[in-house]
Amino acid sequence: MRKGSAKRRVIGLYKYMKNNSNMYDIVLANFNTTAIAVFLGSSVNNFYYIQAYEPGLYTANSIKSLLQKFIAWITYLLPLTRIVNAEIYKKYKNIRSKYVIHPGLDLTIYYPKDLICEKKKELIVGCIGRKEEWKGSNDVGEAIKILHERGYSVTLKVAFNPVDYTKHDLVFPDGDSNLAEFYRSLDVLVAPGHIQLGAVHYPVIEAMACNVPVITTGYYPANETNAFIIPPKSPKKIAEVLEQIINDYSITINKANAANQLVKQFDWQFVSQKFINIFWEAIKRENTIKRS
Repeated sequence: MRKGSAKRRVIGLYKYMKNNSNMYDIVLANFNTTAIAVFLGSSVNNFYYIQAYEPGLYTANSIKSLLQKFIAWITYLLPLTRIVNAEIYKKYKNIRSKYVIHPGLDLTIYYPKDLICEKKKELIVGCIGRKEEWKGSNDVGEAIKILHERGYSVTLKVAFNPVDYTKHDLVFPDGDSNLAEFYRSLDVLVAPGHIQLGAVHYPVIEAMACNVPVITTGYYPANETNAFIIPPKSPKKIAEVLEQIINDYSITINKANAANQLVKQFDWQFVSQKFINIFWEAIKRENTIKRS
């Protein structure tokens, strides 16, 4: 990315909205910088889809990071109609919203694999590798290191970014179809984020849709009936749960099947219709006001 390119894109979006927003009935922002551009430039029904508490994602203490936190924080005060992607964000810090719409998945791509109840000669564990410490990717690497030291045969597959523990296979799934195949290649997926627990986390719902057992710190819709719940920052606990699964893979079957049924609420056709219904409400209100 060229220096200043992000700023130029926001300015470009603002200018486009200023000159062309009257061609649209609805404008939807989905990130804090786009929310500012939409607020300043658009003159129609403006919506803001909030997918996380973004100020909490900037963990560095640099001037740039502090500025990014402030920009993200202030966007929740803008007069945009806010839609959040999880129940916890309806009244989370300075976010206020009456609408909740979960993220959508194409369940024709993220379809379930068959689970076989048999002892695994080698357990294939996966995670989505991320550089941010709060994502918890290195917790998975530490857990696998513990299991290797105990003599267990475990393969760790990491997608996108490596973890500190070097004994893992790094893969780069390109597009949703390949990402879904990555999930289906696993015996278990670990999603051990440290923050905003109770929010929707894509790896959790994507793995659940693929009928892959999930270990997580508690991202929606995971609970004790459909996943293995662990505390944050706990490689030893991850290793403990994985050891149980290695010794008895059957304990994953009921959880994975329950999760796969629950995850159908994220079907993109259902989710998109919820968006459309809210948008139509706004258009009808505006037309009523114009006629009165």
